[in-house]
Amino acid sequence: MLSSTSEYAIRAATYIAQQDDKGPISAKDIAEAVDVPVKYLQQILKSMVKSGILSSSRGVGGGYNMKRLPKQVVLGDIVTLIDDIARQMVCPFGDADDCGNSNSCGIHDRWVTIVNPYRKLMEETTLESLATHCPDLAQAKGAARKRKASSSS
Repeated sequence: MLSSTSEYAIRAATYIAQQDDKGPISAKDIAEAVDVPVKYLQQILKSMVKSGILSSSRGVGGGYNMKRLPKQVVLGDIVTLIDDIARQMVCPFGDADDCGNSNSCGIHDRWVTIVNPYRKLMEETTLESLATHCPDLAQAKGAARKRKASSSS
């Protein structure tokens, strides 16, 4: 249900949250860690700065930091910058006002089993949770490089 751009934004924000105590991180370093082209990532980061999720600083030693605390940012805050979540959750056979009535369509019972958990994921999953429970992308990438180097020796 997520676009590639939303996935990149989530990975970038998670990485920044994981590294937040280390000071600003350059777009180049973030792009390398999350495996996204830097020019593409810069547009994503710009939208997260504009929305107040991240802050940015220019110049030597500049880069991106969390502006809001990771526990105050939910997945929906990030994904809605890119994707229309509300539209994804509307029943394809009716409007939001009619959906759920006793005369619901044949897909309704199945549709809500998909939409309700997705809505819960977007509203309740914090960036703090992702940063804590997801692998640190910088460490994972470094470990992969070491394995590749040792296997080619």
